[in-house]
Amino acid sequence: MLTYMFHLPSLKTHLLLTGIFSLFLGFVIFLIAALDNPFRGEMGVSPEVYASVLKGLNDLDPDGR
Repeated sequence: MLTYMFHLPSLKTHLLLTGIFSLFLGFVIFLIAALDNPFRGEMGVSPEVYASVLKGLNDLDPDGR
């Protein structure tokens, strides 16, 4: 509905604009779905990384002040 608010002199240009916008919107929805669970799968972040950061922070300030 958003692209129909623009007045374009050519129907081909209007269809091209609508197609590009639809393609972009489809890619955005796909990326949201694909990146929804970043901690799963073989490229996910494991708990060992967080344990390493916590250990490093404790080494910097062992008293916790």
